[in-house]
Amino acid sequence: MTALFDTNLDLNRRGARGLQGTKDFNSPGPASLAEAVKAAVTAVHESGLVPLTCSGNGRALLALLTFSYARQIYASSDVAARLWSDPSVRDLCGDALPGVWTLRRFRGENREALASCLRAALRFLAGRKLAQGFVTRVCEAHLAEEARRRITMAMFLDSLELDKDRATDEPPEPGYLLAV
Repeated sequence: MTALFDTNLDLNRRGARGLQGTKDFNSPGPASLAEAVKAAVTAVHESGLVPLTCSGNGRALLALLTFSYARQIYASSDVAARLWSDPSVRDLCGDALPGVWTLRRFRGENREALASCLRAALRFLAGRKLAQGFVTRVCEAHLAEEARRRITMAMFLDSLELDKDRATDEPPEPGYLLAV
């Protein structure tokens, strides 16, 4: 299994550096998706992030969800499974690795911040495609719509899992309060 933040999976190290044609891609930028996510999460103002008392580091959760959605890993159970199987994440989250319910709740409470960071991650990936000649231009409106679509996909997959959990009467993880 590869590490969740394995930057060797990137197509090239050049990234969006030195691209011509749009202002978003002219300046030197991050060399990997992980760096792009870190920069986007760092740029989120503290007031734009709703912390969860049971979640520990909100910025770490924001980075994990942003990176996962950018890599097309949507279901909270898949994200959590990768977290538990990836030792490099333990350095980021410590012993308090978030569970499925925590990831779902964090996404719901921080949807705007997540969408903003995901747009930045998708902008980085689009810059890669632009540099490689796979696309000729990048539309900011399309990036915003794709970020919304990926968050909606995550919510949809989680709702399917919730339906399955309800059918088996499986209780939620400890510490999570169900909305009535």
